[in-house]
Amino acid sequence: MFSSLSRLFAVPLLVASAFFPSLAPLPSPHRLPLFANPKVAYVQGEINALTAFQFEVQMRSTEGFEGDRLIVIDSPGGDVQAGNLMIGLIDKEELEGTKVVCVVLHDASSMAFNLLTHCTVRLALQGSLMVVHKIAMTEPPALERMTAKNLRRLADDMDRQDAPFRQDNAKAMGLTLPDYDRYADNETEWTAAELYRRGYLQAILPP
Repeated sequence: MFSSLSRLFAVPLLVASAFFPSLAPLPSPHRLPLFANPKVAYVQGEINALTAFQFEVQMRSTEGFEGDRLIVIDSPGGDVQAGNLMIGLIDKEELEGTKVVCVVLHDASSMAFNLLTHCTVRLALQGSLMVVHKIAMTEPPALERMTAKNLRRLADDMDRQDAPFRQDNAKAMGLTLPDYDRYADNETEWTAAELYRRGYLQAILPP
């Protein structure tokens, strides 16, 4: 079984290794979901323009494969625009009828959590931690004038960008929007077990 599984993973792993020569150790093959012809893509490290480009290359390089899409996530989150591009690729495959199965290895925070929410099937390794919080700016953009009006406009723009994430995450977690906002404001950590009990995760995989 393992030799045939290795052949199925050979091409996607070859593509991924070109971008991630030092991938964190993955679980043994029998720990990951088995699909006929898995199409694998990795989200590792901070989400930014380069990560989005790497993700798109991996997704497009295996478009001709049949079967379910497998996405392996281990990310602290990152840039909203880059994350939206990645979500668009996930949504596109789902609209085309492909089941997108996502596995969290260790961490899926902020933007990475938003990616996970858009997957058809959500799985995580036992011991994984996931964090929900509202979008934040680590490097605020330069404003022409630092006036209260400009700052309010910036805050309104952030709220507009965050709105779809809040709604999608709250629905997937079985929470009302006010309850989700409370958790997000407190940057709450969720264990895989807690999210499984809420129905957000479909299964927890042994490490």
